[in-house]
Amino acid sequence: MSTHLLSIAILACIAVALVLAIKGTIPRNKKSTTAPSPAIATSAQSERVVVMPTAGGRLEVATVLARETLKRSDSRILFDFLDLGTTASEIRVDAVYRYHVGMQRAWPLRIIGTSCLVHVGAVRPTLPVAFDSATVERRTASGWARFNKAENLRELERSLTGLLADRAPLYRHQAQEAGRAVVAEFVAEWLVREQQWQRDPEHRVVVLFPGERLPLVTGDLPLAPQ
Repeated sequence: MSTHLLSIAILACIAVALVLAIKGTIPRNKKSTTAPSPAIATSAQSERVVVMPTAGGRLEVATVLARETLKRSDSRILFDFLDLGTTASEIRVDAVYRYHVGMQRAWPLRIIGTSCLVHVGAVRPTLPVAFDSATVERRTASGWARFNKAENLRELERSLTGLLADRAPLYRHQAQEAGRAVVAEFVAEWLVREQQWQRDPEHRVVVLFPGERLPLVTGDLPLAPQ
């Protein structure tokens, strides 16, 4: 009987030893040292396209006033070597440059959140350029052997309209920046009246002219094109 109990005790000890040996060979799980990933928050802005009807025609967006100096000279050389002098005439005048954008019958407006994006046509000069005749100053002088100063001045006066039209593109960038605010206000008035738009810093109209584009952004549109 005692021998049987002794055998059972020995087998039990062997089993316990095997369990402890196996447990020691199994690697313990180490806690992860990797920082937890931050939560990714996403948001979506409601986007819709509305159509603003217009009467067509032109929308005047800017006026630029400039004091212009226009000149005409006429040189004459006799027998390819004798310089008879140069007749020079000059006119100074206050010019009034006006600029407009063409109005389509319908302007699609893209509304994203509290921003409204509108693409408009190019800013163009309204011709002919107006000028104040009361501000005209004239100067003319003939070359040393010339007698055509009056004729040269008359030719300059006849070309005045064309010369001012040629200068109109020089002020286009200035007119475009002023026109951006005019178009934005024009669109905002319609949005307030028809789309329950709000007049506050959060609600804004972004105007893009041809060749301008916005960067890819999430949420509302930025204040100005880049």
